[in-house]
Amino acid sequence: MCILSIDFLSVQHGVALEVSSGDIIQKHGERNSEEKPRIENQIIELVQSILSEADINQSTITDVLVTAGPGSFTGARIGIAAVQGFFQGSTIRAHAINTLDGMISYGKKINGNHQRLITAAVQTRKPEWIVDVGTGVQSYGSDEWKSFDRNSSLFLHGDIPEGLDEDLIYRCDDGLAECLIEVFREDKKENNPCEINELQPLYYGNLYTS
Repeated sequence: MCILSIDFLSVQHGVALEVSSGDIIQKHGERNSEEKPRIENQIIELVQSILSEADINQSTITDVLVTAGPGSFTGARIGIAAVQGFFQGSTIRAHAINTLDGMISYGKKINGNHQRLITAAVQTRKPEWIVDVGTGVQSYGSDEWKSFDRNSSLFLHGDIPEGLDEDLIYRCDDGLAECLIEVFREDKKENNPCEINELQPLYYGNLYTS
């Protein structure tokens, strides 16, 4: 089994490849640059680069994982379209991984043995976040953060909510590609595969406030 993981919703896009030996290779795109390539071009370049480094070809990959949302809906559509184009005609198994699950996995790695509650939040609008508080996914506006549990570690994509101490917050701007593999390994039965052309962004429109 050879697993390719692609995160195109973080500030710094990244890919990770787990080869048959269990070793994982990671690569990240450019964080900020006026000459930063378009998302879809950067994703394909990263995939080609990591396959070359591992000295394997596209046909060796058995599963491809992608961050499918929540996050930038446009970014998810562009990223998924790029992946579908690259693997067009392939029989590869595709898996849409929830960005929040990847962030929580990242939080577990950062927290180590500390028994702090991990909360993951992705900003989708201003000021609005989709938040996984451990008991379910909710929509947070500015007011909801007033009751945020200060004993929790917040792993965040987006702006820091007003009134929160920065020492509670970890910025999840990169590093999620490897964590998607962890999520896949932990919840393999729940991550039902689909054909590559059936991948769709995860959209939480029903949670948005007016």
